[in-house]
Amino acid sequence: MIDFFSDIIFSQNECDEILKLNDGFNSIDESKVAIAIPSKRKSKFGKVTNIELLESIILPKVSRFGILNLKNSQPMFIQYNVGDYFKPHTDVTYGSDSSTIRIYTLIIQLSDSNDYEGGTLRVENNYAIRDRGTAIIFRSDKVHELTEVTQGCRNILVCMFSKNDLNINKNSII
Repeated sequence: MIDFFSDIIFSQNECDEILKLNDGFNSIDESKVAIAIPSKRKSKFGKVTNIELLESIILPKVSRFGILNLKNSQPMFIQYNVGDYFKPHTDVTYGSDSSTIRIYTLIIQLSDSNDYEGGTLRVENNYAIRDRGTAIIFRSDKVHELTEVTQGCRNILVCMFSKNDLNINKNSII
């Protein structure tokens, strides 16, 4: 099983299609997204408008990791603008249902690396590739952070998976 994966697996067109499924970016107060640790982060959030279409784009690319579905993973769009950040944290429990134990986190980089400065994702001692279309997958118990965005805007999609969302066996990558 891997602890960290970061590679470009989505095309520019797929990133555009994923972004179209966002209902708009809102502040924590305006958002209806269940947000963990609001005191450790500054960012905006968006909900997915069509989970079936999102799955049709994402699952063919991530099924090799043992990911079965996105429906239970609380997928959300996150936008980091100048001054936004996410201090060190884990994703083991998340959102309004803190009894759910998360095993893996998937982040899809939807902005081009030229769209922003700062905003570096660090998962323990690993640094994620910044290119658009990068999928970052890591164990949810790994401490990770996003440094402050100093210029521009960074957009991502995040999904967090519990054991019911995964097919973990000797042939899966995770």
